[in-house]
Amino acid sequence: MAESTMTNEEYLSILNSMKEGFQVVDQDLRYVFLNKSAEEHSRMLPGSLIGRKMTECYPGIEKTKLFELIIDTLERKNHNEFDNEFTYPNGEKGWFRISIQPSDNQIFIISTDITEIIKKNKELEQFAYITSHDLQEPLRTIMSLSQLMSSTYKGRLDEKADKYLRYIDETSQRMSDLIKGLLDYSRIGSERELTNIDCNELLNAISDDLQENIRESKAQIEVGELPEIRGYETELRMLFQNLISNALKFQKKDNKPRVTIDARKEMGGWEFACTDNGIGIAPENRERIFDIFQRLNKKTRYKGTGIGLAHCRKIVDLHGGKIRVESELGQGSTFYVFLPAQQ
Repeated sequence: MAESTMTNEEYLSILNSMKEGFQVVDQDLRYVFLNKSAEEHSRMLPGSLIGRKMTECYPGIEKTKLFELIIDTLERKNHNEFDNEFTYPNGEKGWFRISIQPSDNQIFIISTDITEIIKKNKELEQFAYITSHDLQEPLRTIMSLSQLMSSTYKGRLDEKADKYLRYIDETSQRMSDLIKGLLDYSRIGSERELTNIDCNELLNAISDDLQENIRESKAQIEVGELPEIRGYETELRMLFQNLISNALKFQKKDNKPRVTIDARKEMGGWEFACTDNGIGIAPENRERIFDIFQRLNKKTRYKGTGIGLAHCRKIVDLHGGKIRVESELGQGSTFYVFLPAQQ
């Protein structure tokens, strides 16, 4: 069978049908090619950038992070990716996810318009901040009054009164934790700068932070040889800290927690596995646990807000990955997190 070859016109048609912007820039930083989406992203006349230098088209671009990464890709042949706030010549602002890839003496710049996503995220964060602030003010008053009443009247009234005051304290604290958890959830992904992360160093830092919990529970944490990946450091720290904290928390009585974390290379990325010897999860709950405010166990036995694993899913989604769990009741769980090599 004869080999099928594509004509230049067919390649051009495919590039122009892409919703992502595709640019080719030479080693002198002159525009060689832009597809239709890239021209739309530039907000300039079609064809007006071809043959011109980036610094000529966008005065001041040499002071930006984008320009720094473009130079890095040209000189060191690195692949770079980050989210970039861009100001158009008319003063309008937009957000793009930029991927810069080397190719001989040129570079390819692929841009995805994420302006609407960023706007919605900022609106959600602002809403969560205002809401949580408005909720915390009366809550702080309730907590202060409750503590004042406890210190003044505890033991002076009957047992029922002491019990009611204790309920008010516990419920107020739980409400405070829920508000903080909701605010943290809304802020995931707000910094949006990809960096190279040594996962072994990251897990060492998390183990130091959790040292008191590890010591009290007499837990054993084993970490295998982990890779260096590209991602959002604050969020990945929260991801692994939540997984380890849950493994320490959801344990049978008098059981010594044992947690192992390792990773293996998969096609297109890395799959991390966090395995524990805890209470396990019933099959019907293995998807529900990743929904926000979902609790499978009585709060009297296991403290928490039901937000931790929702945080984990949102963080993994932010990285374009997948999270799943394999578990057996009474036998422990393994959480698998797949993170693409290049987000």
